[in-house]
Amino acid sequence: KSYLLASEKNLIKWDQDYYRVLGTFGKNEVVVKQMISGPKIMSYQGKVYKKLADHLGKHPIIIICPDDIELINGHSQFRRRWMDIALCQIDRSYLDALSRYNHVLRQRNSYLKLHAVSKSTDVHLLDTYDLKLVPLGEQIYQIRKQFIAGLDQRINKMHDQLSGHTDSIKLIYKSDLLSASFEKLIFNNRERDMLLQRTSVGVHRDDITILLNDKPAKMYASQGQKKTLLFSIQLALSQLLDHQETHNAILLLDDVYDKLDTGRVERLIETVANGSFVQIFITDAHPTRLSRLVNQLNIPFDQITLSDKIILDEEAE
Repeated sequence: KSYLLASEKNLIKWDQDYYRVLGTFGKNEVVVKQMISGPKIMSYQGKVYKKLADHLGKHPIIIICPDDIELINGHSQFRRRWMDIALCQIDRSYLDALSRYNHVLRQRNSYLKLHAVSKSTDVHLLDTYDLKLVPLGEQIYQIRKQFIAGLDQRINKMHDQLSGHTDSIKLIYKSDLLSASFEKLIFNNRERDMLLQRTSVGVHRDDITILLNDKPAKMYASQGQKKTLLFSIQLALSQLLDHQETHNAILLLDDVYDKLDTGRVERLIETVANGSFVQIFITDAHPTRLSRLVNQLNIPFDQITLSDKIILDEEAE
């Protein structure tokens, strides 16, 4: 799945009908094919998946790129999407609950918009939607709350390694369901939902408050602090994946020097080198800078492959 593009058909080259991606993970071969028209086809060890969701969690990916700063600076939708991507790699039941919740939520919202036009209310139909939505929302809420609590326990230790013990971090899970049961909330807000033509309470409004030294990082952290915080969150997530007995995570670090000083980059490389990743991909705009750092730190990687085939050299840049 493309990390950046909403429509993966935009990955297809001009004048071509499809793209094909092949990856080898140990002895396992994964092939993805996407046509301009038609569904995406994905196979694992020669067998085509009936559902693409069946592949989630087999080879977890931790990716950190410059655009991820929206996790700190952006709207709540970025943090919810991040939670969803992380949890779908950890908990298969979460993916199922989230898919079903979003499906019922769309149905309920469509009805609320239809009600605004027709001015007629089918209370029994709303009851049916709410009866389906409530247990799914409660399930998602409990999984997210446990996930943030587990991540919060690890993030400060990771941040200390990267920043040199300069700041403290706190993640706070925010949800409507913290104040009351979902059943009570959705019933009490029914008239409001009809006026707004949308479901105004639920886990689709969840958010995470990220604090740096007990202050909102979005407002008070510097660019370097935010980037360090971002690495801390994602690497703490990798530890959580490892704790879930998922020992085959792959780490992708894009533009690793962006907004970080040399000292923090050194601590980052040392930290990931001592992690449990089966493979690490790192990009940098300067082909020799990262290799010099790896040699200087005497990083015990089993194998290092340096390539400048897909990045600009320093003179061209």
